[in-house]
Formats: sequence, C-alpha cells, structure tokens
Amino acid sequence: MKKINIFLLSGVLFSCTQEAPPGNQSQFDNLVVSYVRLGLTIGQYDSDFVDAYYGPDSLRPTNAPREVMPKDSLLQATTALLKTFQDVASTEMNDTLRQRAQWISHQLIAFGRRIRIVTGEYGTFDEESKDLFGVVAPTYTESQFKEWVARLDGLLPGNGELPLRFQQLADRFVIPKEKLDTIFRTAIAECRRRTSMHIELPAEEDFTLEYVTNKPWSGYNWYKGNYRSVIQINTDIPILIDRAIDVGSHESYPGHHVYNMLLEKNLYH
Repeated sequence: MKKINIFLLSGVLFSCTQEAPPGNQSQFDNLVVSYVRLGLTIGQYDSDFVDAYYGPDSLRPTNAPREVMPKDSLLQATTALLKTFQDVASTEMNDTLRQRAQWISHQLIAFGRRIRIVTGEYGTFDEESKDLFGVVAPTYTESQFKEWVARLDGLLPGNGELPLRFQQLADRFVIPKEKLDTIFRTAIAECRRRTSMHIELPAEEDFTLEYVTNKPWSGYNWYKGNYRSVIQINTDIPILIDRAIDVGSHESYPGHHVYNMLLEKNLYH
C-alpha cells in the first residue's frame, strides 16, 4: 500500500515555450505557476508532500522555511487559488483548460486537508478521504459481511477459524527472500516488454530496484527526473507472488515510472 499523504506535482503542468501563448492559455499558465510554487512551499514543511518535481529551479522557494508551518497563511493562499481555479472550471469554454482547472481544484482541496493534518487538525476518516482522494469508503450491512464470510468459509480449504485458514493459504504463495530480486526483475521485464508494444518509451529511460525496511508501504516509486526512477520494495512485509506483477505494472510499466516519464517528455520538455 502506498503512502496516503502524497500529492503529485509531477513536473510543471504548462508548456515551457520561449514565448507566452496567447489569450486564456497564457493566463492559465500564470495560475499554474502559482499552483506549483504553492505546492513546493508546502513541501518545505512536509517531506511527504511533493512526490516528484523536475520543473525549473526558478519556481522553487527562495526563502528558508520557518520553524513551524505557517498554517493560516498557507490555508489562505490555498483557498484563494482554489476559488480562482473553480471559477475557471465553471466558465472556461476550452475543454482542455476546463478539465485541467477541475483537476487542479481537486488537488488544492487535498492541499488544504493535508495542511490541516500536518498541523494537528484532524477530521473524520470519511472527511479526510473525501478531501485527499475524492472518495468515501462504502457502507455495508452486517448481513452482507456475514454472506461474504460464509462464501469464504466454503471456498477456503481446511477446518477451523477463517482468518487462520486464509493465512495458511496465503503463506503458500510468499516469495522466499532469496528469490525476491530474481522474481521482481523478471516480472518488471515482462511488464516493460508488453508496455513497449503500446507506448514509445524514451531510449534513455531506466530504473533502480532497491529492497528496504521500516517503511509504512510495501512498494514505492520515487521518480527522479530525466526518465529515471528508484523503485523500492519493503521486505518487512511478507510478499506474495502476485505482488511481483502488481509492482511490475503499478510502480514501473506502465505505472508510475511510465506515467511520470510521459509527463516530463510531453508536458515539460
């Protein structure tokens, strides 16, 4: 499971041309610069906030961060920018700009919630999941859970407590630690082969695979820019065989690694 407190600022989301584009595009690009600057400023106070940034250094904060996150001023800036983007989303006639304004508006709602969380102001689980991810966990009745438990009871082999039987079955598919590297590299290579049949990958793209411990997630992709990523696997957690395919596709090809490469290639360069 990836960390839940990540907001992607995956490069600068405007065209870096020599001359400013005309009309609404130019005005929108100015707003996006403010969005990126705000995200990078928040990132000075929250090390988990900016997942990847490979835009120009000129947008990075020039002032050293304060000792304590300036909650009120950051929330004020976030709220003001959110209103501006929401206005664009509701009035813009250009489909592309309108969709980008809607997307950034959702990101800014998450900005505000994350600022509150980092400064010790918490909401309910549903409130936080709605603001951070735009979703709320579904609610099921007790009878539905009993129905699912009964179905599992009929599917799982053996006798005894259901959780124990489930774990006994899962343990048969745990990858031995001495085979982790071979299996993960094989899975990622096949995911890359299949991805390259559909997406033209930059010739110089590459990744580094690392095995780590003491992390709150099982796998993670750190995009470093220049079409390179560091993919980390947490070996504290027993890793089932299906996780190799999961990581191979989700973290690398055609997942986060490819997604960020295409953003860098097509939206930044």
